[in-house]
Amino acid sequence: MNAVDKKLFSRARRIGASLSTDFVKGSGVYSSSDSWGPEGGLYPAESAWALLRLYEVEPEPLYLDGVRRIIENWKSTQFSSGGWALNLGKDGLKFKISEEEREQSALFPCLPTTAGALRTLADYERLTGDSQYRSIASTAWKFLCGHWDPKEGTFTEVTPTTGTALRANPRSYDWFFFLAVDSLLKQTCTVSPSTPLTSMHSSLLRRLQETLEGYTDISMPLMYGFHVVTLLEHHFWPPIRELIRHKITRDILENSQFKCPSIKGGHGHHDGRRGIITSEAHLRTAIGWALAMKAFDEAIGKPHFTLSEKYSLLTAWIDSMYGDGFYFEFQEDSDQSKHGRGSCGKFLPCFWILGKI
Repeated sequence: MNAVDKKLFSRARRIGASLSTDFVKGSGVYSSSDSWGPEGGLYPAESAWALLRLYEVEPEPLYLDGVRRIIENWKSTQFSSGGWALNLGKDGLKFKISEEEREQSALFPCLPTTAGALRTLADYERLTGDSQYRSIASTAWKFLCGHWDPKEGTFTEVTPTTGTALRANPRSYDWFFFLAVDSLLKQTCTVSPSTPLTSMHSSLLRRLQETLEGYTDISMPLMYGFHVVTLLEHHFWPPIRELIRHKITRDILENSQFKCPSIKGGHGHHDGRRGIITSEAHLRTAIGWALAMKAFDEAIGKPHFTLSEKYSLLTAWIDSMYGDGFYFEFQEDSDQSKHGRGSCGKFLPCFWILGKI
C-alpha cells in the first residue's frame, strides 16, 4: 500500500502552492477573513510541515519559499528566552476568545508553539542542508530544555497559560514535544545540549502511548488521529498494534458521539471552550479519524478499517469539502452551507492526502 493518495495528489500540489504563496505574500503570516477560529502560533508550524512533506515527495522550490518566510517571521518574533508565543489572532466565525485571552497569548512563550517551530527548523535543515537558522533553533532548544521535567517525562509550564485553558486535553499537546525531539534526533543532534535527546524521546513516546490509552469516544478526534499516526510510525510492536486496533474500533468505528443530525458522513468537533458540537461538521474531526484508519491499514500492509462504511462516509464528506485550492473547514448542519478559509483547510488535507505529518 502507498501512503500517498495518487488520485488526490494533484489537489495537494495545488493546495501547497496556494499555502506557500499565502505565507510569502503575508511575510510569514497567514490571514483569513473567515476562518473557523483564530489563527494561532501552532498553525504556521503545521503549515510548514505540510509544505516540507510535499517537498519530500516532489522537490518544488515554491514549497520552501513559504517555509523560509515562516521562519524569517519567527526570527523577528522569538523571545530573548528562545520561545515563541501562542499569539492567537482575531476571532473566527465560530471559535472566539476574549480580548484578555488574546492579549495574554502574545505575552509569554508557549511550549507547544516553540516545539512546533523547532521541529520545522530541524526538518528544514535536514531536507535542504541549509544551516542558516541553526542559531534560533539552538536558542529555542535551550529554552525548552529548561522546562524538562524528568519525573513527568515531558516539558512542563510552571503556571497554566491561555493555550492550556483553551485545550480540550492539554496533555495531548505533548505530541508537539515528541515531534520536535524526534526531528532533532534525525538531524544528528546539531543543537546543544544534545545528550538527553534519546532519553527524552523514549519518555515522550511512553507519554503518547499513555495518552492514547486514556482517550475515549469523546476525545478530540484530530489529536486522537495524530497520536495514532505517530505511535504507528515509532512504536508498532504487537501489543501496541492490538491496542490501536481496539481503540479505533471502539472510539472511531463505533462512535456516534460526534455524528451530525443531517449531514451524511459529517461529524462535529470537541474544543476546550464549547465541548462537543454537532451543529457543525468539521474537517478536523474527519481528517483525524480517517488518518488513524488509513495509517493503521498502511502499517499492517492490507485494507482493514479503510474497507469500513465509516471510512467511506468520512472520506466522501472530506471530498465534498474541497473548494478551489483549499478545503472548507466546517459545514453547518442547519442549512448544509460550507465555511472556513483558515490555514487548517490547507495543511490538514495535505497530511491526509500524503499520509504523513
